[in-house]
Amino acid sequence: MLIGYARAARPDLLAEQLQALADHGCEKLFSDARIGSSVVRPALEEALAGAAAGDVLVVSRLEVLAHDHRDLMRAVMTLRRGQFELVVIDQHIDTRERDDVLMPALALFARFQLDVREARKSEPAAPPPRRGARTISEEDWPEVQQRIEDGELTLDEAAEELGVDRATVQRRLKQEA
Repeated sequence: MLIGYARAARPDLLAEQLQALADHGCEKLFSDARIGSSVVRPALEEALAGAAAGDVLVVSRLEVLAHDHRDLMRAVMTLRRGQFELVVIDQHIDTRERDDVLMPALALFARFQLDVREARKSEPAAPPPRRGARTISEEDWPEVQQRIEDGELTLDEAAEELGVDRATVQRRLKQEA
């Protein structure tokens, strides 16, 4: 049996998905309203609860079934446990044709994404660049200060020449005043 499942935030998008599922020959249609990134999908749970091994879940796009890699992994595992097939219309995925390769590949992809995210979380982030960490050389300051006072240098030009931020030059001028 072909069981269609749709999920969208806007009623017009939900109607489009339901129409595509009906056009694909789905005998039963289920739908949920998408509310943010909620993983609560009562209609999907109902659809799978009433399905038998070998039934086919049909969705228009993969993101209808899962909004991130963790959700995709859970969905693939649920389908595998129930011995359901999966058809994704827009992305031309049909596990009835390639089940021995496709379902494990989807699960592997989801696991890979999860591992990448976890690895990025565990790696220490590079420290942000220290702003204003450089100080003005005592050797260079008297000459640069004089050129600023004479109007030969703007604050931006002085900061660039000294290799510091404009604010550092301004602070030094206030200290000297």
